[in-house]
Amino acid sequence: MDGAALIPDGYVPENAQKLTLYRRLARLETPAAVDDLEREVRDRYGPAPIEVVRLFRAAALRLLGSGLGVERILVRGETARVSFGSDAAPRLTGLQDVFTDRQVDVEVARAQPLSIILRARGAHPVLETLVAALGRLDEPSSRAA
Repeated sequence: MDGAALIPDGYVPENAQKLTLYRRLARLETPAAVDDLEREVRDRYGPAPIEVVRLFRAAALRLLGSGLGVERILVRGETARVSFGSDAAPRLTGLQDVFTDRQVDVEVARAQPLSIILRARGAHPVLETLVAALGRLDEPSSRAA
């Protein structure tokens, strides 16, 4: 991801509290739990700076990707590349609604193992679209049989 993904001193000034938040984030097991912690942090410390938003999005992507066989996610600006492992078999037909609703261009960079490139063309940031897309792939009805 472009830019830092961290909790800046100006947002959470106490080192012990920051360390506790990092530990809690590292122990989460679902993207929904990441969202819950993000809401809790916003409620306690106010609107999150971009570095904190990136931290939580990176945690959600890590959790989503690990369950789908994603080996690497690279986000630069409004472009993201998702590379799956050779054993992964994602069913991309379930993503059509996400990509259409969010106005994103999708390019298959490599067919085997699958690597796709997403370019945001609408109002939704590519990071947000990527989390939604991987979340859709993670739904039981979208998994390969």
